[in-house]
Amino acid sequence: MPIVPKDTFTSFEEYKKSYYDSEDQFKYEWNNGIIERTESRKQSELSIVNVLSRRFYQTRVFKEGGVLRPIDMWTSKIQYRRPDLAIFLGRQLPEMTKGNNQIAQWVGEIISPTDTKGQVYKKLLEYFAAGVKVVWHIFPELDEVHVYTAPNEVSICSGKRICSGQPALVDFEIKAEEIFAY
Repeated sequence: MPIVPKDTFTSFEEYKKSYYDSEDQFKYEWNNGIIERTESRKQSELSIVNVLSRRFYQTRVFKEGGVLRPIDMWTSKIQYRRPDLAIFLGRQLPEMTKGNNQIAQWVGEIISPTDTKGQVYKKLLEYFAAGVKVVWHIFPELDEVHVYTAPNEVSICSGKRICSGQPALVDFEIKAEEIFAY
């Protein structure tokens, strides 16, 4: 397991070489030379991903060639992120295959108990500054989804309340209880 030196500058090239494909229990992101380590997705969270994927396959965006995947993206010139889930439009894929960075329309982050409020909020601000339209913070321990359409506009979904991908994805909707029905 790579050791992440706290507040030590690491070049992006060194990040890619030493951390990007690490096969330990963590996910590593590069933030202006600092390596940020968070827990990688657990097997217990796979059902959340599967439920959201099945719902996504019913949307117009999917039928038009869009993808829902954990795809890396530059959110600024100094921040390289690996969202747990991201939705890109079909028209973005040709640019991605050419190596041109694209920004997801929708991002889903599965929040673990070890994530700090500060980390989560800073990344939320970063996603919106980059052009992401909707961010879902998925809290498995609470059976809640916090749906952000702007950094200060949030709907909290639980139970039968519908989580919506609007305005980015007009037909991506699901009841919170369906996400956590495992």
